[in-house]
Amino acid sequence: MHIIISTNELLKSVQIVQSIAQKRNTIPVLSNILIEVQSNYLRLQSSDLDIDLQILKSCEVFSTGVITVNAKAFSDVVKFLPGEFVTLQLLENGYLQIKSGKTLANLITLYSEDYPLFPDIDETFFKNVRIKKLLDAMQKAVHFTSTEVSRYSMTGVYVEPGTLKNSLVSTDGHRLSKYETEINEIFPLLKMPILLPRKGLQELLKILEQCIDHERFCMFGLTDTMAVLKIDDTTLCMKLMELAFPEYEKIIPEKSRNFFISSRVNLINSLKRVSVLASDKNQGVKFRLNCNGLQVSCFNPNLGEICDDLAVIYSGPEIESSFVVAYVIDALSLLSDLNVMISFEDEKSPVVLTGELEKHHICVVMPIYY
Repeated sequence: MHIIISTNELLKSVQIVQSIAQKRNTIPVLSNILIEVQSNYLRLQSSDLDIDLQILKSCEVFSTGVITVNAKAFSDVVKFLPGEFVTLQLLENGYLQIKSGKTLANLITLYSEDYPLFPDIDETFFKNVRIKKLLDAMQKAVHFTSTEVSRYSMTGVYVEPGTLKNSLVSTDGHRLSKYETEINEIFPLLKMPILLPRKGLQELLKILEQCIDHERFCMFGLTDTMAVLKIDDTTLCMKLMELAFPEYEKIIPEKSRNFFISSRVNLINSLKRVSVLASDKNQGVKFRLNCNGLQVSCFNPNLGEICDDLAVIYSGPEIESSFVVAYVIDALSLLSDLNVMISFEDEKSPVVLTGELEKHHICVVMPIYY
Protein backbone atom coordinates (compact mmCIF):
# COMPACT_ATOMS: atom_id res chain seq x y z
CA MET A 1 0.00 0.00 0.00
CA HIS A 2 1.50 3.29 -1.13
CA ILE A 3 -0.27 6.62 -1.83
CA ILE A 4 0.17 10.40 -1.88
CA ILE A 5 -2.76 12.56 -0.75
CA SER A 6 -3.47 16.16 0.24
CA THR A 7 -2.63 16.63 3.93
CA ASN A 8 -5.60 18.92 4.49
CA GLU A 9 -8.08 16.52 2.85
CA LEU A 10 -6.70 13.58 4.84
CA LEU A 11 -6.86 15.51 8.12
CA LYS A 12 -10.50 16.56 7.63
CA SER A 13 -11.49 12.96 6.91
CA VAL A 14 -9.49 11.43 9.76
CA GLN A 15 -10.92 13.85 12.31
CA ILE A 16 -14.44 12.75 11.35
CA VAL A 17 -13.87 8.99 11.39
CA GLN A 18 -11.66 8.86 14.49
CA SER A 19 -14.42 10.17 16.77
CA ILE A 20 -16.31 6.88 16.43
CA ALA A 21 -13.34 4.65 17.25
CA GLN A 22 -13.26 3.96 20.99
CA LYS A 23 -10.05 4.76 22.88
CA ARG A 24 -10.55 1.91 25.33
CA ASN A 25 -12.19 -1.20 23.94
CA THR A 26 -12.27 -4.87 24.85
CA ILE A 27 -11.90 -5.49 21.09
CA PRO A 28 -8.54 -3.84 20.26
CA VAL A 29 -9.21 -3.48 16.54
CA LEU A 30 -12.18 -1.16 17.27
CA SER A 31 -9.72 1.42 18.61
CA ASN A 32 -8.36 1.56 15.06
CA ILE A 33 -9.54 2.98 11.79
CA LEU A 34 -9.38 0.93 8.62
CA ILE A 35 -7.31 2.29 5.73
CA GLU A 36 -8.00 0.70 2.37
CA VAL A 37 -6.45 1.74 -0.93
CA GLN A 38 -8.10 0.78 -4.21
CA SER A 39 -7.06 1.63 -7.76
CA ASN A 40 -7.81 5.37 -7.54
CA TYR A 41 -9.09 6.18 -4.07
CA LEU A 42 -8.52 5.88 -0.33
CA ARG A 43 -11.26 4.51 1.93
CA LEU A 44 -11.26 5.31 5.66
CA GLN A 45 -13.66 3.42 7.94
CA SER A 46 -14.41 3.40 11.66
CA SER A 47 -16.89 1.36 13.68
CA ASP A 48 -18.08 0.73 17.22
CA LEU A 49 -20.42 -2.09 16.06
CA ASP A 50 -23.46 0.22 16.37
CA ILE A 51 -22.22 3.07 14.18
CA ASP A 52 -20.22 2.66 10.96
CA LEU A 53 -18.70 5.52 8.99
CA GLN A 54 -16.71 5.53 5.77
CA ILE A 55 -15.15 8.31 3.71
CA LEU A 56 -13.76 7.95 0.20
CA LYS A 57 -10.98 10.27 -1.02
CA SER A 58 -9.23 10.48 -4.37
CA CYS A 59 -5.44 10.18 -4.22
CA GLU A 60 -2.39 9.20 -6.23
CA VAL A 61 -2.06 5.43 -5.90
CA PHE A 62 1.21 3.52 -6.40
CA SER A 63 0.03 0.25 -4.83
CA THR A 64 -3.16 -0.99 -3.18
CA GLY A 65 -3.71 -2.62 0.20
CA VAL A 66 -5.64 -2.56 3.45
CA ILE A 67 -4.61 -2.22 7.09
CA THR A 68 -5.83 -0.77 10.41
CA VAL A 69 -4.04 1.77 12.59
CA ASN A 70 -4.76 3.34 15.98
CA ALA A 71 -7.27 6.12 15.34
CA LYS A 72 -6.02 8.64 17.90
CA ALA A 73 -2.33 8.19 17.08
CA PHE A 74 -2.98 8.50 13.34
CA SER A 75 -5.12 11.61 13.82
CA ASP A 76 -2.58 13.26 16.14
CA VAL A 77 0.28 12.65 13.70
CA VAL A 78 -1.62 13.94 10.65
CA LYS A 79 -2.81 17.01 12.56
CA PHE A 80 0.69 18.49 12.81
CA LEU A 81 2.20 17.45 9.48
CA PRO A 82 4.03 20.39 7.85
CA GLY A 83 3.75 19.55 4.16
CA GLU A 84 0.99 20.16 1.62
CA PHE A 85 0.97 16.48 0.74
CA VAL A 86 1.53 13.32 2.76
CA THR A 87 2.80 9.89 1.73
CA LEU A 88 1.32 6.77 3.34
CA GLN A 89 3.18 3.52 2.79
CA LEU A 90 2.84 0.08 4.39
CA LEU A 91 6.34 -1.21 5.10
CA GLU A 92 7.46 -4.85 4.97
CA ASN A 93 7.74 -4.95 8.78
CA GLY A 94 4.02 -4.12 9.08
CA TYR A 95 4.44 -0.49 10.12
CA LEU A 96 2.54 2.33 8.42
CA GLN A 97 4.98 5.01 7.35
CA ILE A 98 3.70 8.60 7.29
CA LYS A 99 5.90 11.14 5.57
CA SER A 100 5.31 14.83 4.95
CA GLY A 101 7.98 17.48 4.50
CA LYS A 102 10.78 16.60 6.90
CA THR A 103 8.47 14.68 9.27
CA LEU A 104 8.53 10.88 9.30
CA ALA A 105 6.44 8.61 11.54
CA ASN A 106 6.03 4.84 11.67
CA LEU A 107 2.86 3.53 13.35
CA ILE A 108 2.09 -0.02 14.47
CA THR A 109 -0.77 -1.63 12.53
CA LEU A 110 -3.22 -4.50 12.99
CA TYR A 111 -4.50 -6.76 10.26
CA SER A 112 -7.90 -5.92 8.82
CA GLU A 113 -9.39 -9.43 8.86
CA ASP A 114 -11.07 -8.88 12.24
CA TYR A 115 -12.42 -5.43 11.37
CA PRO A 116 -16.23 -5.19 10.98
CA LEU A 117 -17.48 -5.21 7.40
CA PHE A 118 -19.21 -2.02 6.31
CA PRO A 119 -23.01 -2.57 6.22
CA ASP A 120 -24.68 -3.38 2.91
CA ILE A 121 -26.85 -0.40 1.99
CA ASP A 122 -27.84 -1.46 -1.52
CA GLU A 123 -31.46 -2.12 -0.46
CA THR A 124 -31.84 1.19 1.36
CA PHE A 125 -34.55 3.52 0.07
CA PHE A 126 -33.06 7.02 0.09
CA LYS A 127 -34.76 10.40 -0.02
CA ASN A 128 -33.11 13.66 -1.01
CA VAL A 129 -33.33 15.95 2.01
CA ARG A 130 -32.18 19.55 2.27
CA ILE A 131 -29.23 19.68 4.65
CA LYS A 132 -30.62 22.71 6.49
CA LYS A 133 -33.90 20.91 7.22
CA LEU A 134 -32.26 17.69 8.44
CA LEU A 135 -29.74 19.63 10.52
CA ASP A 136 -32.41 21.79 12.15
CA ALA A 137 -34.68 18.84 12.97
CA MET A 138 -31.90 16.70 14.47
CA GLN A 139 -30.38 19.56 16.47
CA LYS A 140 -33.70 20.27 18.13
CA ALA A 141 -34.53 16.60 18.64
CA VAL A 142 -31.28 15.32 20.15
CA HIS A 143 -30.84 18.09 22.74
CA PHE A 144 -33.15 16.63 25.39
CA THR A 145 -32.03 13.00 25.14
CA SER A 146 -30.83 11.47 28.41
CA THR A 147 -27.15 10.78 29.09
CA GLU A 148 -27.89 8.44 32.00
CA VAL A 149 -27.22 4.73 31.46
CA SER A 150 -30.05 3.91 33.88
CA ARG A 151 -32.46 5.59 31.43
CA TYR A 152 -31.09 3.93 28.31
CA SER A 153 -34.43 3.96 26.49
CA MET A 154 -34.36 7.77 26.74
CA THR A 155 -30.90 8.09 25.18
CA GLY A 156 -32.40 8.09 21.69
CA VAL A 157 -34.75 10.18 19.57
CA TYR A 158 -38.16 8.60 19.02
CA VAL A 159 -39.55 9.08 15.52
CA GLU A 160 -43.29 8.49 15.33
CA PRO A 161 -45.22 8.40 12.05
CA GLY A 162 -48.53 10.25 11.87
CA THR A 163 -51.32 10.79 9.40
CA LEU A 164 -50.10 14.19 8.22
CA LYS A 165 -46.85 14.72 10.13
CA ASN A 166 -44.01 12.75 11.68
CA SER A 167 -42.89 13.60 15.21
CA LEU A 168 -39.35 13.57 16.61
CA VAL A 169 -39.48 13.23 20.39
CA SER A 170 -36.75 13.28 23.03
CA THR A 171 -36.92 13.40 26.81
CA ASP A 172 -34.70 12.86 29.84
CA GLY A 173 -37.60 12.67 32.28
CA HIS A 174 -37.29 16.32 33.35
CA ARG A 175 -38.03 17.97 30.00
CA LEU A 176 -39.29 17.00 26.59
CA SER A 177 -39.01 18.18 22.98
CA LYS A 178 -41.48 17.29 20.21
CA TYR A 179 -40.64 18.50 16.72
CA GLU A 180 -43.01 17.84 13.82
CA THR A 181 -42.05 17.49 10.14
CA GLU A 182 -44.16 16.95 7.05
CA ILE A 183 -45.07 13.31 6.48
CA ASN A 184 -42.34 12.52 3.93
CA GLU A 185 -40.07 15.51 4.43
CA ILE A 186 -37.24 13.53 6.08
CA PHE A 187 -38.31 9.96 6.78
CA PRO A 188 -39.34 8.15 3.58
CA LEU A 189 -42.14 5.58 3.86
CA LEU A 190 -42.02 5.46 7.66
CA LYS A 191 -44.70 3.02 8.81
CA MET A 192 -43.60 2.10 12.34
CA PRO A 193 -41.96 4.15 15.11
CA ILE A 194 -38.16 3.99 15.30
CA LEU A 195 -35.59 4.98 17.92
CA LEU A 196 -32.43 6.71 16.68
CA PRO A 197 -29.35 6.53 18.98
CA ARG A 198 -27.96 9.72 20.50
CA LYS A 199 -24.34 8.98 19.57
CA GLY A 200 -25.26 8.23 15.96
CA LEU A 201 -27.17 11.50 15.68
CA GLN A 202 -24.26 13.43 17.19
CA GLU A 203 -21.98 12.03 14.49
CA LEU A 204 -24.58 12.89 11.85
CA LEU A 205 -24.68 16.49 13.12
CA LYS A 206 -20.87 16.76 12.97
CA ILE A 207 -20.93 15.75 9.31
CA LEU A 208 -23.78 18.10 8.39
CA GLU A 209 -22.33 21.06 10.30
CA GLN A 210 -19.13 20.85 8.25
CA CYS A 211 -21.07 21.40 5.03
CA ILE A 212 -20.53 24.94 3.79
CA ASP A 213 -23.78 25.16 1.81
CA HIS A 214 -26.74 24.12 3.97
CA GLU A 215 -29.12 24.65 1.07
CA ARG A 216 -27.68 21.59 -0.68
CA PHE A 217 -29.29 18.17 -0.51
CA CYS A 218 -28.07 14.98 1.12
CA MET A 219 -29.47 11.45 0.99
CA PHE A 220 -31.15 10.00 4.08
CA GLY A 221 -32.63 6.51 4.21
CA LEU A 222 -33.95 3.78 6.46
CA THR A 223 -33.93 0.00 6.52
CA ASP A 224 -35.54 -2.32 9.07
CA THR A 225 -32.43 -2.15 11.26
CA MET A 226 -30.55 1.08 10.53
CA ALA A 227 -30.60 4.68 9.35
CA VAL A 228 -28.18 5.81 6.65
CA LEU A 229 -26.82 9.23 5.66
CA LYS A 230 -24.97 9.76 2.37
CA ILE A 231 -23.40 13.06 1.46
CA ASP A 232 -20.63 13.52 -1.09
CA ASP A 233 -17.89 11.01 -0.22
CA THR A 234 -19.22 10.19 3.27
CA THR A 235 -21.59 7.42 4.36
CA LEU A 236 -22.84 7.02 7.95
CA CYS A 237 -24.84 4.01 9.18
CA MET A 238 -26.39 3.77 12.65
CA LYS A 239 -28.26 0.82 14.09
CA LEU A 240 -31.77 1.54 15.32
CA MET A 241 -32.31 0.99 19.04
CA GLU A 242 -34.51 -1.98 19.87
CA LEU A 243 -36.13 -0.56 22.99
CA ALA A 244 -39.56 0.66 24.02
CA PHE A 245 -39.74 4.44 24.34
CA PRO A 246 -41.67 5.83 27.35
CA GLU A 247 -45.28 6.88 26.83
CA TYR A 248 -44.32 10.49 26.32
CA GLU A 249 -47.90 11.68 25.71
CA LYS A 250 -48.53 11.42 29.46
CA ILE A 251 -45.92 14.15 30.06
CA ILE A 252 -47.57 16.67 27.73
CA PRO A 253 -50.59 18.34 29.37
CA GLU A 254 -53.78 17.78 27.37
CA LYS A 255 -54.97 21.30 28.07
CA SER A 256 -53.78 24.36 29.93
CA ARG A 257 -56.10 27.13 31.10
CA ASN A 258 -53.38 29.75 31.55
CA PHE A 259 -50.67 31.14 29.28
CA PHE A 260 -48.49 34.17 28.82
CA ILE A 261 -46.64 35.55 25.79
CA SER A 262 -43.16 37.00 26.01
CA SER A 263 -40.24 38.01 23.83
CA ARG A 264 -38.08 34.90 23.61
CA VAL A 265 -34.76 36.75 23.73
CA ASN A 266 -35.85 39.03 26.59
CA LEU A 267 -36.95 36.06 28.67
CA ILE A 268 -33.67 34.23 28.04
CA ASN A 269 -31.68 37.30 29.07
CA SER A 270 -33.80 37.77 32.18
CA LEU A 271 -33.19 34.16 33.24
CA LYS A 272 -29.46 34.51 32.62
CA ARG A 273 -29.35 37.62 34.80
CA VAL A 274 -30.91 35.92 37.80
CA SER A 275 -29.00 32.65 37.29
CA VAL A 276 -25.68 34.33 38.15
CA LEU A 277 -26.39 33.51 41.81
CA ALA A 278 -27.32 29.90 41.11
CA SER A 279 -25.18 27.47 43.07
CA ASP A 280 -25.13 24.92 40.23
CA LYS A 281 -26.79 24.13 36.92
CA ASN A 282 -29.72 22.44 38.69
CA GLN A 283 -30.53 25.51 40.79
CA GLY A 284 -34.16 26.51 40.63
CA VAL A 285 -35.53 29.92 39.78
CA LYS A 286 -38.91 31.15 40.93
CA PHE A 287 -41.51 32.43 38.48
CA ARG A 288 -44.10 34.83 39.93
CA LEU A 289 -46.77 35.74 37.40
CA ASN A 290 -49.62 38.21 37.75
CA CYS A 291 -51.43 40.91 35.79
CA ASN A 292 -48.46 43.26 36.24
CA GLY A 293 -46.05 40.94 34.46
CA LEU A 294 -43.48 38.23 35.25
CA GLN A 295 -40.89 38.31 38.00
CA VAL A 296 -38.11 35.72 38.02
CA SER A 297 -35.91 35.37 41.08
CA CYS A 298 -33.12 33.24 42.49
CA PHE A 299 -32.10 32.78 46.12
CA ASN A 300 -28.71 31.45 47.23
CA PRO A 301 -28.30 31.14 51.02
CA ASN A 302 -24.54 31.66 50.70
CA LEU A 303 -24.61 34.63 48.30
CA GLY A 304 -27.96 36.42 48.47
CA GLU A 305 -30.88 36.89 46.14
CA ILE A 306 -31.69 38.53 42.83
CA CYS A 307 -34.91 39.25 40.93
CA ASP A 308 -35.79 40.61 37.50
CA ASP A 309 -39.12 41.96 36.22
CA LEU A 310 -40.28 41.37 32.67
CA ALA A 311 -43.26 42.72 30.75
CA VAL A 312 -45.44 39.89 29.37
CA ILE A 313 -48.96 39.46 28.04
CA TYR A 314 -50.98 37.67 30.74
CA SER A 315 -54.50 37.97 32.13
CA GLY A 316 -54.86 34.92 34.38
CA PRO A 317 -54.65 34.40 38.17
CA GLU A 318 -51.50 34.99 40.19
CA ILE A 319 -49.22 31.95 39.90
CA GLU A 320 -45.92 31.09 41.56
CA SER A 321 -43.79 28.12 40.48
CA SER A 322 -40.13 27.06 40.29
CA PHE A 323 -38.07 25.48 37.51
CA VAL A 324 -34.46 24.47 36.86
CA VAL A 325 -33.15 27.57 35.13
CA ALA A 326 -30.90 25.69 32.69
CA TYR A 327 -33.85 23.59 31.47
CA VAL A 328 -35.97 26.64 30.70
CA ILE A 329 -33.12 28.46 28.94
CA ASP A 330 -32.36 25.35 26.85
CA ALA A 331 -36.00 25.02 25.83
CA LEU A 332 -36.26 28.70 24.85
CA SER A 333 -32.99 28.45 22.89
CA LEU A 334 -34.35 25.53 20.84
CA LEU A 335 -37.37 27.55 19.70
CA SER A 336 -36.89 29.98 16.82
CA ASP A 337 -39.92 32.28 16.96
CA LEU A 338 -39.49 35.90 18.07
CA ASN A 339 -42.18 35.51 20.74
CA VAL A 340 -42.98 32.43 22.80
CA MET A 341 -46.20 31.26 24.39
CA ILE A 342 -45.80 29.46 27.72
CA SER A 343 -48.92 27.64 28.92
CA PHE A 344 -49.70 25.81 32.16
CA GLU A 345 -52.60 24.52 34.22
CA ASP A 346 -51.45 25.55 37.71
CA GLU A 347 -48.31 26.02 39.81
CA LYS A 348 -47.69 22.26 40.08
CA SER A 349 -48.15 21.39 36.41
CA PRO A 350 -45.52 21.20 33.65
CA VAL A 351 -45.19 24.22 31.37
CA VAL A 352 -45.48 23.92 27.60
CA LEU A 353 -43.30 26.27 25.55
CA THR A 354 -43.90 26.92 21.88
CA GLY A 355 -43.49 29.72 19.36
CA GLU A 356 -46.34 32.21 19.17
CA LEU A 357 -46.66 31.49 15.44
CA GLU A 358 -44.57 28.34 14.88
CA LYS A 359 -46.54 25.50 16.44
CA HIS A 360 -44.58 22.57 14.95
CA HIS A 361 -42.15 22.48 17.88
CA ILE A 362 -43.10 22.27 21.55
CA CYS A 363 -40.97 21.87 24.67
CA VAL A 364 -42.20 20.73 28.07
CA VAL A 365 -40.38 21.49 31.34
CA MET A 366 -41.31 19.90 34.67
CA PRO A 367 -41.55 22.10 37.79
CA ILE A 368 -39.49 21.52 40.93
CA TYR A 369 -40.74 21.59 44.49
CA TYR A 370 -39.09 22.83 47.67
